[in-house]
Amino acid sequence: MSVFQVIIMLIDEQRQITSYHEQITYVPKCDCKTKFNIYLLSPHQPKNSSANYSIHIDIFDKITLTYWASWHLSIPFQFLPVNRLASQLFIPNMQQLESCPLFCENHGRYIRYINKNVSYFCQYDQGYSGLHCDIKQTCSCSPDSFCLTSSICVCPLKKYGPKCYLKHSICQSSNNSCENDGLCVSIDDCIASNKFTCLCKKSFYGSGCENAKNRIYIKLDEKILEGTTAIFVHYITAFEDSKHQHITTLKKIKYNEVVITLFVTYPFNILTAELFNKNYYLLIHDCQGYSDCENGGQCFQDNATCPSVSVCSCPDCYYGTKCQFSTKDFVLSLDYILRYHIKPNILIFQQPLIVTMSMVLTTVMFIFGSISAFLSISTFRMKKTRDVGCGFYLLVSSWISIFIVSVLIIKFWQLVLSQMIILTNRSLLTLNCILLDMILQVLLASNNWLDACVSIERIFTVFKGIKFNKSKTRFRLSSQPALSFRKHLQLQAKQNKHHLIASCALVFLALPRLIISFITGCMKLPRYSWLFLIGYLISFLPSMMTFIAYILPSETYKDAFKSAMQPIIECLRININ
Repeated sequence: MSVFQVIIMLIDEQRQITSYHEQITYVPKCDCKTKFNIYLLSPHQPKNSSANYSIHIDIFDKITLTYWASWHLSIPFQFLPVNRLASQLFIPNMQQLESCPLFCENHGRYIRYINKNVSYFCQYDQGYSGLHCDIKQTCSCSPDSFCLTSSICVCPLKKYGPKCYLKHSICQSSNNSCENDGLCVSIDDCIASNKFTCLCKKSFYGSGCENAKNRIYIKLDEKILEGTTAIFVHYITAFEDSKHQHITTLKKIKYNEVVITLFVTYPFNILTAELFNKNYYLLIHDCQGYSDCENGGQCFQDNATCPSVSVCSCPDCYYGTKCQFSTKDFVLSLDYILRYHIKPNILIFQQPLIVTMSMVLTTVMFIFGSISAFLSISTFRMKKTRDVGCGFYLLVSSWISIFIVSVLIIKFWQLVLSQMIILTNRSLLTLNCILLDMILQVLLASNNWLDACVSIERIFTVFKGIKFNKSKTRFRLSSQPALSFRKHLQLQAKQNKHHLIASCALVFLALPRLIISFITGCMKLPRYSWLFLIGYLISFLPSMMTFIAYILPSETYKDAFKSAMQPIIECLRININ
């Protein structure tokens, strides 16, 4: 809030101020571009033709009564009885304190005129005057005013008169006082018909500061605000029959400030923020401040006054009507991989390619996994395969494999049918949403733990070994003296290749899912669905590979498999015959 007192004086070449001067109370908020017509009379009648007159203008801050700036206007035709001058003054934003090293008798200072780069004058202190501030004068102004000369007093806000002893009653009346701590400023009758004006706080407006401004809270990302001290805010108002209105304000940002508050009184349609690096950001309204969106989702409404529809725009790695679901970390799910591709009210074979391929792959995996699990269970039910703990672990793993492929096929069809709006039972959908993914993760983790137990037991057996027999060792060493250590190692690797194949196969099958999950972090866009679908389905292959990875490479397990299949084959032959 700024209020200035402008003093316009007629001076001679010795800077002696004539008895005629004018004062104007200027309020930038209300009086910008206002024209002021004043008259300055010559002190001598008729006019002294030998005197060289000019116009000196001082401006003071009326609230603090501190000097602000000065202007000097020359009168071009001194011989004329009447001169008409027109000038436009630009008040600086900062108080002008620039001075030059000239002598002012310790009772003033030399100040440069705003409108002249090389012209200075002596701005004297209260109680002094003269070209060099060397003339002492008697001041009769009120104690709370500023004595410019013996005849010119700069009055505070609530006083007026030649000596500033009179009080403005208009700003002391309870009926006309400004509300909400507004500043009451009395206005001269020659400027406006209103007797006073109110300078309101930044959060209020109105003739009496009775209205609160609309508040806009802008929340910007900390990375955007890093190293930024201010932003330009652009208000754009659209009109049908005229050019759009564009208003720009500068908003400074305090240290460690994330939420910026704007106070607005005029309507607008678009709000943008501009940084000093010329980056522009569209500012959006978050559903009247009552957003149901979760995880940082942005809320949009079809109408700001009477909204009927609201939509959540989710950040990366989140989805759902309220951004309540996440694709972060490495817990993959068919829900966020396929849900955007399944079209409602369309037959399954008319769905997008990724949906039909998922149907084919899950069906093949169910058939293959069921057969593999059945053969593995038949094998490990043989007692001789469970002489050590590995057989027991693999038997339990085979049973879990059947449950895994069964839950997988149920999960796929539950998702497809619910998205196609065929399966609509709310309780069943809620139960499936809560249980199916959890059951799949538990079964997969259990299967992985059992595979790890098999590997740990085999490693333990290798390190523990049988009781060391020196004589047998010397005999075996001397029985094949022609074989080098490398040949022995190759021979042992060949004989135990089934152990290596099983472990390596399981590791390689688990790698794609881990690589995809850690590199991408989450599925940000639906076009990455193929990549995540491949990683998701590959994660089920180790649980289906028990028969191929453990039984076929092992002679012991293969013999047990043949023994287990023999009764079944004989039964089939009898039934066929």
